[in-house]
Amino acid sequence: MTISDWIQVSIGVIALLVAFIGPLMSEYYKYNFRSPKLKIDFKHSNPFCHKTVTTKSYQVYYFRFAVKNEGKVAAEDCTVFLEGISKKDSSGEYIEERVFTPVVLNWSAKHDSERRALTIQSGNLFFADIGYIVDPSTFHYESIFIGYSPEDKKQINFVFSGENSLFSQKDCLTPGDYNLKICVYSKNANPVPLELKLSWSGQWKENTDEMFQHIVIRR
Repeated sequence: MTISDWIQVSIGVIALLVAFIGPLMSEYYKYNFRSPKLKIDFKHSNPFCHKTVTTKSYQVYYFRFAVKNEGKVAAEDCTVFLEGISKKDSSGEYIEERVFTPVVLNWSAKHDSERRALTIQSGNLFFADIGYIVDPSTFHYESIFIGYSPEDKKQINFVFSGENSLFSQKDCLTPGDYNLKICVYSKNANPVPLELKLSWSGQWKENTDEMFQHIVIRR
């Protein structure tokens, strides 16, 4: 081959490499420098777990986790799902609910239009509610789950902060030890899973420090 032929071949090879590598580099740049990155934070303390008062003057303990966008662009249509529940049995083994339909958990302190899905701008942080426990002297949540007995429904239960409750699965937790599977989804960011261990004695305490010994949530 002549020098001219080698030049032509080299140009062709370079063109093929550019055509192949170019899109990969573009995706790499987009993922690492121009995409949202959601990060979850949770601690068993204020402001993640705190006592407050509802608009109807009910005392209530709320439990939530934080979602922050550490990326360079906004994370769109961020939605939180409760995807699974397991309960510890007498042998110490966690038994997962065999049939469970994922349900949406609400974003904290948002209007109805944003309680299900919202956009998290770069650097912003929002809280997502896991659930709550209401002062039994002011209000009692009546579970619609057909698997609970009348005695179960009379207890002080941990209620999920979901938009929809189903008759076929737990909408609240009776006293016991549980494992919760949660995941945050976004239109343009990778899903972020969260697994929590929840232990609930079923006893209401006015004092926050005492209450947080009876309801313990850990990652």
